[in-house]
Amino acid sequence: MKQFCTTIFYLLLFVQSYGQQLLKDVYGTNASTLDVANAVNISGVVYYTASSEKGTLLYKTDGTPSGTVLLDMTAIGDYIQSPTNLTNFNGSLIFLAHKRGSGYSLFKTNGSITGTTELFNTASGNSYMNVLGVLNNVLYFSFLQDSTGVELWRTNGTAAGTYMVKNINLGSADSNPKSFKVIGTKAYFQANNGVNGAELWRTDGTATGTVMVKDINTGVLGSYPDHFAVVDTTLFFQATNGANGCELWKSNGAGTVLVKDIHAGGVGSTPSNLQVLNNQLYFTAYDSVSTRLWKSNGTALGTQVVKDSLRHVTNPVVFNNQLFFVASEGLKGFELWKSDGTSAGTTLLKDISPSSGAYDEETFGSNPGFTVAGTTLFFFANDGFNGRELWKTNGTTAGTALVKNIADSTVSSYFETNATFAFGNKIAFMRASSPNDAYEMWVSDGTSAGTVLVKSLNLSLGLELARVVPMALGTSVLFTAYSSASGFELYRTDGTQANTTLVKDMNTETVNSSVNSFGRVVHFNNATFFTANDGKWGTELWRADSTAANASLYADFTKNTSESLGHSAGATAFSTYFNNFTVFQNELYWMVNGRYLWKTNGETAPTKVFDTFAPTTQKVLFATLNNELYFLSNGLYKSSQSGFYKITDKITGAPARSYSDADSSVKMIAYKGFLYFAAQGSDSTGVELWRTNGTDSATTLVKDINAGMASSMPYGFVVYKDTLYFIANTDSAGYELWRSDGTAVGTKLVKDIYVGPASSFRRNPYFEESYGALIIYNDKLFFRASDATNGTELWQSDGTAAGTGLVKDITLGTGGSNPFSLVTFKNELYFLANQQLWKSDGTAAGTQLLKSTLFSDYRMTKGDSSLYLNAYESSPAPSLQHKSYELYRSDGTNSSTLRLTDIDAGIRNSSPQLVSTHNGRVYFSAYRADVGREFWSMRPECPQEYIFSNPGETTASGAIHRFKVMNRIEAANLLQTNTDVFYQAGKSVEFKPGFEVKAGAVFKALIEGCGTD
Repeated sequence: MKQFCTTIFYLLLFVQSYGQQLLKDVYGTNASTLDVANAVNISGVVYYTASSEKGTLLYKTDGTPSGTVLLDMTAIGDYIQSPTNLTNFNGSLIFLAHKRGSGYSLFKTNGSITGTTELFNTASGNSYMNVLGVLNNVLYFSFLQDSTGVELWRTNGTAAGTYMVKNINLGSADSNPKSFKVIGTKAYFQANNGVNGAELWRTDGTATGTVMVKDINTGVLGSYPDHFAVVDTTLFFQATNGANGCELWKSNGAGTVLVKDIHAGGVGSTPSNLQVLNNQLYFTAYDSVSTRLWKSNGTALGTQVVKDSLRHVTNPVVFNNQLFFVASEGLKGFELWKSDGTSAGTTLLKDISPSSGAYDEETFGSNPGFTVAGTTLFFFANDGFNGRELWKTNGTTAGTALVKNIADSTVSSYFETNATFAFGNKIAFMRASSPNDAYEMWVSDGTSAGTVLVKSLNLSLGLELARVVPMALGTSVLFTAYSSASGFELYRTDGTQANTTLVKDMNTETVNSSVNSFGRVVHFNNATFFTANDGKWGTELWRADSTAANASLYADFTKNTSESLGHSAGATAFSTYFNNFTVFQNELYWMVNGRYLWKTNGETAPTKVFDTFAPTTQKVLFATLNNELYFLSNGLYKSSQSGFYKITDKITGAPARSYSDADSSVKMIAYKGFLYFAAQGSDSTGVELWRTNGTDSATTLVKDINAGMASSMPYGFVVYKDTLYFIANTDSAGYELWRSDGTAVGTKLVKDIYVGPASSFRRNPYFEESYGALIIYNDKLFFRASDATNGTELWQSDGTAAGTGLVKDITLGTGGSNPFSLVTFKNELYFLANQQLWKSDGTAAGTQLLKSTLFSDYRMTKGDSSLYLNAYESSPAPSLQHKSYELYRSDGTNSSTLRLTDIDAGIRNSSPQLVSTHNGRVYFSAYRADVGREFWSMRPECPQEYIFSNPGETTASGAIHRFKVMNRIEAANLLQTNTDVFYQAGKSVEFKPGFEVKAGAVFKALIEGCGTD
């Protein structure tokens, strides 16, 4: 007879969130459902899946409506469906999903379009994945590939670092790795090689280091090792050797032995609930008498029953450095016990139901629902008088008491004990009055008064079938609930009825702060930091929460002339100049006045961490290498455990530039274990290409590209095909495309595009890189360049001279279209040329003007699902209203490239600047006549208006178009045959000359604004 170890698994869901709000009706229909078991919290953002007729898709939320968005996967494929196995790995989300046309793939994302990459494609419609654990900063998982079956895989978060460790069960058969436990530099797991059955294996991450530890049950049946626990460097587990049944075993990797045959013979004791307390193993096991509490030091003699008189021990949990569990003794029923590991120290905590008899399970039922919240252990019990209700204990008899008789009678409440979870010092749980009633959310702080129904969702909101999302978010509780109008959707609560309300649908907000034209905007830890001058403090750093209506001064860094470097603002205020920002180890760093390095966690007051003692007006560059922060200003510095220090005296400064340039210009870049950067050295070679690994000796000049004292001014660094590419200047060839393998010999000119000393790239590197100097797209480099024949146009390169060529001569002749602001978006390349929006697939035929009426000469900003532009729209209509610079957005189609808002109504320009996106909102500075230039934010999915002003503008045939705005839609467009168009506006839908509906088109209009449907 084949022997297995059998156990029952209980899933505890841990969650949190504030003020109950409908975060977002994801699909707007009653067909959506949320997969509450498929969710993960990464740095305050919860990723989860939701399903409707559109399929199962991946979403993220920060707990606000605007921060609850569908992840745009278009950068890695046009149809990514059915994501599963959502896993937090080093701050990124790893997940398995189906990619149309290519089967299932493993993906990694940081929540943004550009931060989403494909790690491995199975090329199969079959899928299986089970995350096992992390060893040596590598994620291990069991994974199905048709050719190898389910085997052990690993990933370090890169495509190159994602591969099968070993085909343990050769061919396409499954080895099914499971029960993963790390000890030191190795991990132990269960696997089946097809010869020995399911046995104990270990791995160091290599194929040769992945071996079977021992064939415990000799032959093909396997021992099925499971329920792993580690004490010091010893692994304990249950297994069967075929002779003794399922018993307790141990292994240190060198020796694997049976600890004790607790239940002699072939039946086995089935050790379960393995717990480690004070460096000793505790577990429950059946020893022919009953299931009792045992302890073991790893020897047969030291494996003993803790207290002989106890029977039917279940649900042990560690709390207050003791074990708490349910057990019966003598004629008493099941009661609450505690133990310090000794027989004398194992005592009845409280006889909760004195009237219960032996083997009476009524007191606790099948699961007491033990949940630790702060210094309190909560559970559910029936004392025979109040029915089954919520109880608590602090570990003492006096402190063990009924929290509240919710039913207010002897009738028991009904609880989902597997869905009880802690948040802070409170717990949340689901309760129903009867098995046939819907479960609703309750919260308790351990007092009767503080044990309250969050809100009667069924009666007040039309919701029922509430369920828990297994996630904490801040100090709140996330849960899903069902309504006939919306289906299952996501809600949140702080446990009070007052804060159990629908979120207010805000559209635009002004921040009461005058933002100067040279400001910085940084989004960090659910807050927005920006530099502004309010006329009182000079230019300083301000902070706005994502939900705040107003911003506040974060800190005044410059209070006197000596700190200001001579940059004053008025008689009493001195302005601060901020030389760059960066995020490192979840803290925000920035340089003040070219001298002082500051940091903050975003919540507390900022801290000055370093003084260079040498103020500079040069650009300050930040970069990370090997988990250390570097910055380059008037020298090269890096972090250490004791603080920051100067690495070398060989570097005297970064390339000179003014404070007012954009932050995204010249940079340092990591490549092959070094940081590469442009710097002025102490060897009189000008500004050239340098590299460092953080030591003085290894900080070296890579090559004197522009020989002598002249500078090559390298910039635009990008790693492409394992080679460093950049733009650099020589006296003989001007600014051209270069490549380097990190050696002087391997640092070469790719091609002299503009033959001779004239430059094919602009001589101002700060302009070029701010506007997309070198962009990787479709496995090629794209850039703007000039030659003597075509002027400045769009070029591409595969890294060779022969493979470097013109993509398209947009403006014929030598004038050039002057493309700039190159960005990749939805698997295409977008750029501005002749001040108009273009897109390209990398071919001349596929390089096309997106919208002929739209003009912009400002850099684009890429958001999660849209491009944003400071633009105006030309129209043959007599009205001048649409010729002012305002904020536009584009999804990559003509019909959905539209104005978001008219901040300064009429012909005046609001000229949006500093455009950025964060948590589903767009932030920008804009001018309005009555308030001047201020800082604004808005929800882009609900713009103020849409204007279709070109009589020749059409909608694509066979497409479905839906436009929703707060105020009005003005339509003068052509609706082609077989299109389905729906206009929805809060105030008016106006049809202008030129509006035409072709036969077969479907058109609808509705007066109803965003957020009301």
